[in-house]
Parts: sequence; structure tokens; C-alpha cells
Amino acid sequence: MHSVLFEKDNKQEKIHLLKLIGSLSIIFACIGIGLYSFTYKLSEELTQNAAFNDAKIYVKALEEFRTLYTSEVVNIVKSQGITVTHNYRATEGAIPLPATLSMLLGQKISEQNDGASTRLYSPYPFPWRKDQGGLKDDFSKKAWQFLQENPDRDYSEFEQLDGASVLRYAKADVMAESCVDCHNSHPLTPKNDWKMGDVRGILEVTIPLEATTAYSKQALLSLFWIILAISLAGIFTISYFAIKIRRSTAIIEKSALVKEQLNHLNKMMAGVQELRPLSDNILKFLTPMLGANQAALFLLDKQAGLTLTGSYARTDRTLQNHYALGEGLVGQTAVNKTLTIIEHVPENYLQISSGLGSSIPCSLLLFPVLQDQIVVAVLEFASFKHYSRTQTEFLPQVEEAIALSLESAKTREITQQLLKTNQLNVLELKDQKQRLQFSNAELETQTRQLKQSEDELKCSEEELKVQSEELKASNEELEEQQQALTLQTEQLQQAKSSVEAKAEQLTLASKYKSEFLANMSHELRTPLNSMLILSKSLSENQQQNLTKEQVEEADIVYQGGQALLALINDIMDLSKVEAGMLNISCDEFLPGDVKYTLKALFTPIAENKNLHFDIDVDERLKQNISTDKHRLEQILKNFLGNAFKFTDSGSVKLEIKPAPDCLNTSLQNSVSFSVTDTGIGIDEDQQQQIFSAFQQADGGSNRKYGGTGLGLSISKELTQLLGGHISLISKPGMGSKFCLTLPLQRTDNQSPLTAVASNLKSVDCATLASAALSDSSIATDWLEDDRNTVTKSEHSLLLIEDDRAFSKILIDLIHSLNTKVIATNQGRDGLMLALEYAPTGILLDLGLPDINGLRVLEQLKDNMKTRHIPVHVISAGNNKMQSLHQGAISYLQKPADAQAITATLLEIYQSSESKIKRILVIEDNSYANEEIKHLIASDDTQLYFSSNISDACLQLSQQCFDCIIIDMELSQHGGTEIVKQISDQSGASGVPIIVYTGETITAPQYQLLNKFSSSIVIKGAESPERLLDDVTLFLHHVGNKYTDQQQQALNMLHDQDAMLKGRRVLVVDDDMRNMFALTRVLEQTGIEVVQAENGQVAVDILSAAEKPIELILMDMMMPVMDGYDATRQIRKMPLYHDTPIIALTAKAMPADRQQCIDAGACEYLTKPLDIDKVLSMLRIWLYRKTDD
Repeated sequence: MHSVLFEKDNKQEKIHLLKLIGSLSIIFACIGIGLYSFTYKLSEELTQNAAFNDAKIYVKALEEFRTLYTSEVVNIVKSQGITVTHNYRATEGAIPLPATLSMLLGQKISEQNDGASTRLYSPYPFPWRKDQGGLKDDFSKKAWQFLQENPDRDYSEFEQLDGASVLRYAKADVMAESCVDCHNSHPLTPKNDWKMGDVRGILEVTIPLEATTAYSKQALLSLFWIILAISLAGIFTISYFAIKIRRSTAIIEKSALVKEQLNHLNKMMAGVQELRPLSDNILKFLTPMLGANQAALFLLDKQAGLTLTGSYARTDRTLQNHYALGEGLVGQTAVNKTLTIIEHVPENYLQISSGLGSSIPCSLLLFPVLQDQIVVAVLEFASFKHYSRTQTEFLPQVEEAIALSLESAKTREITQQLLKTNQLNVLELKDQKQRLQFSNAELETQTRQLKQSEDELKCSEEELKVQSEELKASNEELEEQQQALTLQTEQLQQAKSSVEAKAEQLTLASKYKSEFLANMSHELRTPLNSMLILSKSLSENQQQNLTKEQVEEADIVYQGGQALLALINDIMDLSKVEAGMLNISCDEFLPGDVKYTLKALFTPIAENKNLHFDIDVDERLKQNISTDKHRLEQILKNFLGNAFKFTDSGSVKLEIKPAPDCLNTSLQNSVSFSVTDTGIGIDEDQQQQIFSAFQQADGGSNRKYGGTGLGLSISKELTQLLGGHISLISKPGMGSKFCLTLPLQRTDNQSPLTAVASNLKSVDCATLASAALSDSSIATDWLEDDRNTVTKSEHSLLLIEDDRAFSKILIDLIHSLNTKVIATNQGRDGLMLALEYAPTGILLDLGLPDINGLRVLEQLKDNMKTRHIPVHVISAGNNKMQSLHQGAISYLQKPADAQAITATLLEIYQSSESKIKRILVIEDNSYANEEIKHLIASDDTQLYFSSNISDACLQLSQQCFDCIIIDMELSQHGGTEIVKQISDQSGASGVPIIVYTGETITAPQYQLLNKFSSSIVIKGAESPERLLDDVTLFLHHVGNKYTDQQQQALNMLHDQDAMLKGRRVLVVDDDMRNMFALTRVLEQTGIEVVQAENGQVAVDILSAAEKPIELILMDMMMPVMDGYDATRQIRKMPLYHDTPIIALTAKAMPADRQQCIDAGACEYLTKPLDIDKVLSMLRIWLYRKTDD
């Protein structure tokens, strides 16, 4: 890179300036010509339009005068016997005809109107109008032909008359009813078959355009000069800023170039270890950069002074290579520590040579390289040119990098010299040590050989004697061992055959059991599905046509079905345990943490049975336990459930404490969970029996207490998997005490049950056991969360985020605040979780894989069950205003640090706390204030009113508000300015502003208000409900805090079933009972149901459907064509490629679920169906706003 890059190119700057001025001049000329053409054309159009309007007004005035004269004068005077004739001047006491008078009036007006004229003519005129009548020119003929066909329209043309432009405008003179008899009976009429509506003539007006054209051209010419002046000013402004920007760009480019060259220099110096190559590289870079032709680098050494270590194009090797400080220009530059430039070098001072010739330089430059004001080296450059300011300013910028490199190389050279000296000394010492070690080793070897030879001679004699005796004994033992091995081989062969036969029998029995349980599960779930759906529908009594007793009976049927479903799930759980395939997921938690879930679950049961219930946690339990928390709670729930079932009076108590055998070991081994009740107790001979499957202490047909007898059996197997044991202490009539003991640190040793199951190659129980899986949507497996332990009474957060790493960080932060979290990476799954768990708050990402996050936010705020939950958006996009307008409480843009996220989480807790919400209403009408107060007042809201802007600002400065309502007439009080002024107040920062007005807002006003407000409500029939709805949205209010009237208004605005009315859903199921039950429930919500009894029929219906199907409920197990093949066929149809398909089946195997996903299903539900979950799923997939 040469020095030319650092010099200003004035020639290029001038060329660029001339090009810019020339381009702008051309643009200016084009704009001027275009503006002049435009104004001239516009002038003509305006002149013609003005003349046309004048003509219309002129003719309209004459017609109106004629009509008025006929009705108010002619008709009256006729009744008095006065003659009405065209020759009124020759007839005494006569008045003119209407047409005659209107023409006279037109002539008078024309005399005062700069040459405008009026004419009334016809192709068959009266005799006295022959000089005026007739179609004398082309215009009159064209006008007559056109007006005959279009009597209600007008006809006009622009013409040149006597060298002047005029407008000729013609209007049809139509026969009126009052004139028909007169014209037909007149003795001089040209025809006597007149009828009403006939065109009897043409009324023509001629308007000159000269005056109007001159005025328009003068006005538009003035406008042309104004626009031209503005354009010229704009062009000069653009030129000024273009030149300024170009110069700024040049400065920035020059700075960037300096940095680039500095980086290049660092790369050239990097990796060079020795001083001379480093010095040459430095000069090789700097010399062309400075436009020099010869250079030298003198390195300062404290002892030797300044020594030449590098050169560039140096030819005279006889010159001096060493300088002391102060000696020559080099030494003096080192002493002065300043840059020195010498111009006009003498002829005999220095020669710069090349292969073609030589010459003296024009100037010299000496530059001291300093580090911390200490001279490191001196650089000398010779050039044929004079050095510019830019070139001299470049050297200080690279000074520090050069100094550091030279110092590092010098230090490295000194270090290498010292290292070489040290290495020589070390080598000498090492050589001496090796010689000593070698001599010692030889002496030791000789000594060992002598001792070994003596020992070998002594032992050889004894070994020979012993060997002869051992050979005899070994022959006898070998014969006995051969006989024993033959016998063992035969026994092992028999045992192997017996074990293989038993294994085959066990495998076959397990296979039969698996098939039986799978078929039983499917055959029970299928009819149970329709029974649960119909009984649930009857118990809800939506049509209010059942008695209270009938509703109770339907509810009993529903509860019985739920009990049967629980029994099926217990059997599946037992099968999973027996298969040895139950997954154990260990968690680290305090043993006492389980009390919160159990307390919330069983306290209502205890209150219902009037029992005392207590959970006692030992204070010494401060060490975490490592076990499966979900399975631990399952065991304790079974213990407590049995305790409450078999206890009619007294108490039930759960104690969590160190196990008795580890009280003296500081809780290093195990912890016990004991459940004690005052119930019926258990006989000692039955205490082992109750831990067997399907066994109870009271197992007779007339037993008092129900149940399947599976709970304790499952608990026993789970305890073994967790590495613990269960003990029981009980006496009849005295109650029972079940004690579960678990180690604090679980080992992963395989249980005997698992070991046996792993040897069975063909047992399908593991697959069967998974049939107890609950309904779930097809969301991808995500992170572990607290959904299995959280209750609706606890604080919890719902995290909807598809970034796994970021989700883990958020989960850890939430857990650090002692809050439970439910996590998902799917938007629709998040909507279902929000309905199911009702979390305290929601963290929402907008970029989700299945649905846009703004759509999720819209559905959350449109549902009355989730509308009050504060939603905090954390996203990488730029959708802040849209998110806040849709009801988000805050917006945090990624990337976000831990401090900002923690502040967001704390804001959730603050918003969830029950507190009085303050609302500021800015309204100058007292009646409107009362209306708003009556509309939105509730127990937890406090309203403050202000009638002017100054009072509103004062209140905002004195206290914080949660919402601001501005209800003022925008045009009268400057409402847009009020909104802007209020939003600028520090007390209004982040506070939602609702504009409540009765005016029609223009588009510019709407855009301006939308910048400063969260919502705009136009007063109308539904505006009070809209205002209440927006207040609840931005205050995140729960609906039950309002009056019945307010809740009714909100429910009308957010009717969840309204979006389902008229939607077309295809139900595919071969079981008519399920088909009937599901259709019945769906039709009650207004859904249009289409039925198909198998997959083939479904495909045929979709192929021939005139109206498209919007969602498909697909059973998987059907004859002719099953649901898997049907789903694949449907996905091949372009119209139904993205239509939601929800798989329904009585089987819930993992393979079945994956098969449904692979076939193209969007969701997956197991029978029997929870109809509320089905409807919620339909609302999510079919969601659209009712006003869309």
C-alpha cells in the first residue's frame, strides 16, 4: 500500500464536485420542464372545468326561472284572462311566454358576463323563430342527436370561435305536462302530436374561456415559480449535505485504512523471533507507506548505543553503523525524542540507486520510537518527495506496536543467550551424573549375579526331590477329577434343559397375559369412552331439562366410569412394574418438600370426613434425599388414601423423620415416612396378604370398603425399585402404621424383579404397561419441570420457550426464587397447560415452532380462564408495541442478562399479589364520571378523577397508577395533545392509557394516539363493555372480583363457544356408541359434525365435500381402512395437507403414539375421552376471533 492512499486527491474531489453540480443541474432542468408542462396542462383542465360548471349553473338558473315563472305567474294570469304570447309587445295587456322571457333574461345576463350567450332552438321551430331555429351547424346536429337519445343528460364541446376558445353547452328542452295541450292546440305549432317528455328544443349556452384561462395561468405560473424555488433550495441543500457526507466518509475511510495498516503491520511482526528480520519487516512495511525510497533502523542498547539492525534499499555499506547518544542526526534525534524532517538534502550527502540510475533524495525524516518516554530505536527515511502531514501523523499511531515488538525481540534474544549458557552447564552436569550411575549399576549387577548363583545351587537339589513326589500324587488326583467333571456335565445339561423349558413356559404365559390385558384395556376403554362422555354431558344438564335427582344419577354413572378407568390404569401400572421397565428419575430435594402437595390434596378429604389431619417434619432433616419424587408421592398418596378410607373417626398423621437405625449417624443413611391412623386395623395373619395384587384384608363379597387391592402391591414394588422397604404395625380396632424407609442416596443396583424380567426376551408387558399413559398432545420431549408436583394453590410459572439452553437458565432462576415451573416448547401445548395449571404468570417467546407467539398471547387474553394471568414476553424480535397492546405486562428483548430476567420474575410476583388497583380518569363531564364509576368499580379498584390536565399531572406526580382513562372530546380540548402530554409524565411511564371518546377518529389521529395509548374505545352501543374489557385486560383482573352484571358483560365479549358455531368437524369412528356420544356433545356447542364409520368413507367424504372440513377426529383402530392409512391418504390431498387431525384410540402404547405422529396426526388423545379437554383442544386448533 503506497502513500498515495494517505494524501488528499484534490483533482478527484473537483471532478466529483463538477459531476454532482452537473447532475443536479440536469435534474433541476428536468424538474423545471416537468413542472411547467404539468402546470400548463393543469391550467387547461381547471379552466375547462370552471367553464363547464359556469354553463351548468347558467342553464340551471334559466330552467329554474322558467319553471318558477310558469307556476307563479303564467298559470295565475291565465286564470284572470290575461293573454300570454310571444308577441307581447304588440298585444295590449299581454305578457311573454316562459321560453321568450327566459331567452330575454339570458340575453341581459350575457351582456354583463364578458361575451357569454344563450340560444334556444329546435329542428321544427315556430314561425316567428325561424331566424333562430333549425340545426345550423355540426354542434347543433350532434347535440340534437345525443339529447334525443339522452334527454336527462347534457352535451358540450370546446371550440374556436373567431380565434377565441369557447365552451358550447347544450341541454334538452323537455316538454312539460302543463305545456302539452298548449303546443298541440296552438294554430301555428310545427307538429300536433306532442306528449310529455318529448325533446322540443335545445337550450345552448356559449361561455368564452379567455378571461378564465388568463387567471388560471397567472395563478398556476405563480405556483410554478414557488415550487421551482423550493426545488432549487432542496437541490442546493442535498448538494451541501452530499459534499459534507462525502468528506466525513473520506475521514472515516482514512481512519479505517490506518487501523487496517496497523493490523497488517502487527501481522508482519507477529511470529518473528529475531531482531534483524523483525527490523527488516518493519522497514519493508513503513517505507512504501510513507512514500520513502530508502530507510534504516537503529536499535538503542544501553551499552553499545544506537546500532543498525535493519535497512531498506541501502547501497553504501561503508557508512557508519553505530552512533552514540547525541552523535550525528541519529543520536541527536534519540536525545531530542522528537520527529525531525530535513528538506533540501545536499548533492553529496546521499545517493538512492536502482538498476537504471541514481539520484539524491529530496528530504530526510528521522523518527524516535519511544516506550513510556524511553527511546527504543530511531527510524530514518529518505524520499524523493516531501513528507505530508498525513504521513508524519501515521508514525505515532504505529509507534507503540513497533516499540513493543522490538523490546520483546530484544528480551527474547537476551533470554535465548542465557538459556543456551544454562543448557551447556546442564548438559555437562548430566553427562557426569550418567557416568557415575553407569559405574554403580555395573558393580550392583556383579554382586547380584554372585548371590543368585549360590542360591540356585542350594535349591536345585530340594526341588528334584519334591517334584518326584508331586508327580505321583497328581496322577491320582487327575483321575478323580475327570470322573467328577463327567458327572457335573450330565447334571448341568439336565438343569439347562429344565430351565429352558420353564423359561419358554414363563415367556408364553407372559405373552398370553400381555395379549389378554391389552385386549381387555382396549375393549373396556372403547365402551367406557361413550359412557363417560354421555354421563358427563347429562350431569352438566346444559339444556336444563333434567331433574336434580336425574343429574345426580348421571353424575353417579360418571364417577363409576372414572373408578373403572382408575382400575384399568392401576392394572397397567402393575404390569409395568412386573415387566421391570418402570423408569425411575432421581431428584435432589428435601424430604419435607412432599408435605405441600399431600397437604393440599388430603385436607379437603379430612374436612369432609371430620378427621384431624397433620403432617410432622423433623427439624433435623436438612439434608437432601436423592430419589424419584413422583414415585415417592405415589406411595404416600396410597398410604394416606387407605388411611382415610378405613378411618371413620379420630386422626390421620404423616411423620417424616430420620430412620430409627440412623439417628446416631447424622442422617447419612436413611429417612422414614410413616402414616398412622386410628382406623379399623389389620389382623397379623393378613398383614402379608394385603401386599399381594388384588388382595384386601376384608376380601369377602359383603365387604364394607371398596377398592381393587392393587395400591399396596404397586407401592411394594415401587419401594423395592427405590431401594427401600415397607413395614407395618397394626392391631384390629387400634389403627395401623405404615412406614416407608428410603436411603438418602439411592443406588442404581438392579432389583431381582428387574433382573428376572430382563431375561425374558419376548415379554410384551413393558409395552402393555405404558398403556396407562395419560392424554397428551404431540409436543416434543422437553425439559424436566414440576408439572407432576405443582398444585393450583401454589405459585408457579409457565415457560413457553423453544431455546433449550435459555430455558434451562430460566428454570434455574425460577427455582432459585422457590417457585415451581412448567416448561414447554410448543405454543398450543402452552395454551393447554395454562388452562390445566392456572399458573401465577407466563414467560412467552414469540418465535415458536408450531404457532406464532402473538397468536398464543391473543388466545390467552381472549379466554376468561387465562385472561387475568400476567404474560411477560421475552423475544428476539421487535414486537414490543403489538405485545403490550394485546395485553402483555412487559416486553424483554433478547439477549437479556440475569438481572433483567430476575426483575421480570419479581414483577410477576408483585402483579400476582392482591392489592388495590388505582385508576386515574381524566374527564371534564361529571355525568360521564358517574357512568365510568358505575361501569368499572369493584372491590379491589380505586378511582381518581381529574377534570383538567394540570390536576392530572399533579396526581401523577404524587402517586402511582395502574391504568389511565382519558374520556375527553378530542377536537374541543386538544385531546391528542393531552394524551401525548400525559404519556410524557414520569408517573405515566409504563402505565396503560385507554382513550375513551365519542368522536370519529381520523387515520392520522389514530396513528398518533396509537403511539401513546394502549387502546382506543369509540363510544357506541358496545363501548361500555369494551371499556370494562380493556380495564380487566391491562389490570390483569380475575373475573370473579366483579359484579354479576360486569361478569355477564365480559362473558358476552369472550364467548369461547362462539368460535365453534358453524365449524365443520369430521368424526371418524367405527363404534356407533362413541360416534353418537361425541356427535351429541359437539353439536351442543354449535359444531357441524360430519360422520364416517371407517377411514375409506372419511377419504371419500373429503374428496367429494363441497364445503371444506376444518378439523378431523380420527379413530385409529377401524375395519376396511384404519386411521393410520386414512391419515396418510388425507395428507396427500392439497386441500387437507395442513388440516388439524386429532388421533383417538383406546390404545396408548408409545409405538402407537409415534405411529400416529409419523402418519400425520397433530394431537393424540386416549379413550375414554375427557370431553372438556377435547373441547379445549378444538378451541385452540379452530381459534379465530369472532369479529374476524
